[in-house]
Amino acid sequence: MSSTNGPKNPYVQPLASVPPAPAVESSEEEHFIVRDPDGTAHVIGTQRETVILDPTTGERHFIKTRELMRSSDNRLLLNPGEDQVFRCDECGAQSVSHYSVKICAGCFLPRHAACMHALDEQTYLCKACFKHYRLRRFIQWIFSLIR
Repeated sequence: MSSTNGPKNPYVQPLASVPPAPAVESSEEEHFIVRDPDGTAHVIGTQRETVILDPTTGERHFIKTRELMRSSDNRLLLNPGEDQVFRCDECGAQSVSHYSVKICAGCFLPRHAACMHALDEQTYLCKACFKHYRLRRFIQWIFSLIR
């Protein structure tokens, strides 16, 4: 019994019917990293570009993938290299978008809006500056009673 006349194995395919695997011609990867003053690093976005060459047809396929991060206030950072991202020193929240950040009128440092005390619609104070503000107002009130 020869191999050409015998029963065919259904699990073996002829070599001509197996398509060749696509070859990756080039692949680039770009990471957007934010480094804190204490040295810790956070990746806020990744971009990959891959060119795949189809060996049967010779066509080139371009694949571009962007991975975006969501900030701690649930906003997407669409332009990781350009969007302003802050870290709150009050609550320790990482990657707070600029929409949720207020500038303290006392120390002029950016803070998470949830950690600020509003004096009016445009003036915000952090906890430390608000404490000094209340103490100063209390002392002024005491001196106003003496007069």
